[in-house]
Amino acid sequence: MFENILNQAEVVGRLRQDVEGRTLPPALLFSGPPYSGKLSTALELARVLSCEKGMAEWNCACKSCETHRLLLSTNLVLLGGRYFTAEVAACCDTLSRTANVSGRYLFVRSIRKLTRRFDAFLWDGEESKLARISPYLSRLDELAFDLGPNGSALPPPQELNKRLEEVVALVRKVEDSISVMSVPVSMIRRVAAWAHLKGTEPTKVIILENADRLLDAARNALLKLLEEPPTSVYLILTTSRKNAIIPTILSRVRTYTFQQRVGPSALEVLERIFKVTSSECPDLDSFFLLFQGVKPSTLRGYVMKFLKGAWGGERDLLIEIATELFQDKEKFRLFLQELVMVLEEILRKETVPEVSYIPSLSQMEQWIDLIRKSVESLEVLNVHPLLLGERLFLRMGRDHA
Repeated sequence: MFENILNQAEVVGRLRQDVEGRTLPPALLFSGPPYSGKLSTALELARVLSCEKGMAEWNCACKSCETHRLLLSTNLVLLGGRYFTAEVAACCDTLSRTANVSGRYLFVRSIRKLTRRFDAFLWDGEESKLARISPYLSRLDELAFDLGPNGSALPPPQELNKRLEEVVALVRKVEDSISVMSVPVSMIRRVAAWAHLKGTEPTKVIILENADRLLDAARNALLKLLEEPPTSVYLILTTSRKNAIIPTILSRVRTYTFQQRVGPSALEVLERIFKVTSSECPDLDSFFLLFQGVKPSTLRGYVMKFLKGAWGGERDLLIEIATELFQDKEKFRLFLQELVMVLEEILRKETVPEVSYIPSLSQMEQWIDLIRKSVESLEVLNVHPLLLGERLFLRMGRDHA
């Protein structure tokens, strides 16, 4: 039970105690930084709660555990967005290098973390929105089965790599075509209706990632479900920004805090899960950045050029930044994350050699708020990142002047 969750001993201990003591609440919040294992733990908890034998070892042979390992269980619902393309690319790379059973499980689960967001009932009445991506999803399902642990023998390396490249391209097309980062109120209502349906499954689990990104209407619908949870239904919310969760939701969930995995604990994840050594990659952030086409040092350099241009009176955004970072949603998200980190360093008066200007606290608060709104516009309204980046550049330049 939970033996595949690495370096989160406190959370795992609490969950095991709550499960074995039958004191697990119907609503949980997994709070912690990116790459701390929140979704992996939520998926493992769903499997544990559904195990037919009760012991829930990772290699349990019961039918329920088998379907959960492959993320095919019908009593599981996944909502919300995450870094799909980077994760799938990383898992494809691992499968390419290892070509073993654990790599095949890692690969198929990374794909279904995305495709399960498009379960038919979640889009009931809005099927037209899926018309463009339906062929991509169908092909991903085929590749997931063929290259997953229950498929036939893996093809030769050259053919395997060709199919894995196709997988990454298809995932990127899905992400570019439709946003799953913000969950609309209509989808929350459909999930609530599903939760109340009587079925053959003894337990249902709803996992909502990045719950802090819900808009007001969706939050209210979620709150109603939290207030009246059906029997044997568990809701697991995840967030990297607990302070952005509204108090009325926080009061109805039990929070489990995940620690950031750094140093030896991060290296253990890289070595055991992704088969990467410390000499190849120093930490989890750097590892996933490699699959998003941006080196950490390069990203920091672009942020510094952005700030120096805005605060130096430049009227136009550098073409280099616009081309490299502001044409791709995921790269733009990474840029905004790094920008916030740099601004926080400046505010704390840490050493940032490239910048001599120290903004006021009120200016900083306004810029952070604009960055937050840029993320919402990107994820909810599907505004092109270049427009958002240019707006941010002009605003920061005007405020500085």
